[in-house]
Amino acid sequence: MGHQFCTITSRATVARENVQLLNKCQTHQGTTALEDP
Repeated sequence: MGHQFCTITSRATVARENVQLLNKCQTHQGTTALEDP
């Protein structure tokens, strides 16, 4: 049971990091679009 919990936790951590990466990418694209003439 402990092993399953560890796997679920690691999956949640990876998902959270993926969301942060997506947010960074979207933010970067948004600022780039605003800065472009």
